[in-house]
Amino acid sequence: MPYEVGDTIDNYQLEELLGHGSMADVFRATNKSNQQVVAVKIIHRHLLDQDFILERIIREVESLSALRHPNIIHLYDHSITPKLAYLVMEYIEGGTLEQVLERAREAGQFIPLRKVLRWLKAISSAVDHAHENGLVHRDLKPANVLFRQDGQPVLTDFGLAFLIGSPRISVSNSISGTPAYLSPEQARGEVGDARSDVYSLGIILYEILAGRAPFEGTAVSVIMAQVAEEPPPLQKFRPEIPLGVESVVLRALEKSPRKRYQTARVLLEGFRIAVQKSPNTAVVEKKPAERTSERSPTPAKTRSGVKRNTSPLPERGTYTSVPLAGSKVDVISRIFGYLVLLLAILLVGFWTFQYVNKPSSSAPPPQLGVGSSIQISVPNRASTSLLTGCPGGLLKGLNGVATNGQRGIIRDRRVCGDEWWYEVEIPELKEDGWDGAGWIDGGYLVLY
Repeated sequence: MPYEVGDTIDNYQLEELLGHGSMADVFRATNKSNQQVVAVKIIHRHLLDQDFILERIIREVESLSALRHPNIIHLYDHSITPKLAYLVMEYIEGGTLEQVLERAREAGQFIPLRKVLRWLKAISSAVDHAHENGLVHRDLKPANVLFRQDGQPVLTDFGLAFLIGSPRISVSNSISGTPAYLSPEQARGEVGDARSDVYSLGIILYEILAGRAPFEGTAVSVIMAQVAEEPPPLQKFRPEIPLGVESVVLRALEKSPRKRYQTARVLLEGFRIAVQKSPNTAVVEKKPAERTSERSPTPAKTRSGVKRNTSPLPERGTYTSVPLAGSKVDVISRIFGYLVLLLAILLVGFWTFQYVNKPSSSAPPPQLGVGSSIQISVPNRASTSLLTGCPGGLLKGLNGVATNGQRGIIRDRRVCGDEWWYEVEIPELKEDGWDGAGWIDGGYLVLY
């Protein structure tokens, strides 16, 4: 007989059914010894005679016991016998990321970029902690991310996790994980590694930003798409997403593990830089309104930069007809306006180029010469960004991310403001379409 609300298991009083799945039921319960509210995950009795299920439960217990991180769920107690198996974990009442995204979809809203960045910081930190302890999660998805009352995300469900270097617990060449979030190598039946979790994290990030996963359909069609299809552009579903943000997400979703971000921490760094460089990091939460046949009045700008309508709509029938072509005076005025705008852009570009390339009298002498062999040194951080040019120039974006300790050679140097910046080439970062080079603050370089 399945357990129900009101039953007692050992020292735990079951009070509310939180979730029912194919493998287990999860209850909110109270520890009668100390009155602590906990979550009790009870494995279905009929599964306990299956070796794979028992191994998965044991693996989850071992995984959670080895991890101590504020964004990974805490395991308090467990019992595994042929007749009863359960895990006692901290009770987290904020619901799942899956539920949060579903509510946003129903309300026609998107998650602001700043909030996405906060979530990614917490989740990527938890993922990296697991990897540093030799564990690969293998089933990262929104349903396995819970929220504490203060809004902090918490990673859970390590039932499919495996210890790097240990034998797999699933049958050879079988697929383990959820199709919509599988890495291509998992979809091919391979065991995968830490970079497989980075791919799954990229899928989660895509879904948070776009309001949907990149691949949808039947389990078989989604698995095939993970292996062979490129994800649709994010801007197809959310046009206001900055291109830099989209580039970071798509790199996390590279089919080849070698071309992806190699750690969740580096993915976070790339996303953070892209968000900070976005002209509007407080991206509008609501989806763009659908176009209608009626003309709306000119909106006014608010202090935040988001446009709102400040005048009432005129009554029907009060619109005046507008000629398809303006008068000659209008055309000449527009052409003149465009020419003035173009001239202003050219002048700003010329001034910026002169400013960036002209050594400043207050700049110190260069410490490093062209052709010098250098090493990236980023104290108290794991990585730093490589830019397409030194700060101050126009359209300077992110080329890639260099990890602390990587080595390379200086190709060029330039004064930006009052500081020397260097173009470095790092052989480890070379890949198709990129020579592994970018501009970096000289303060992050040391000779070797």
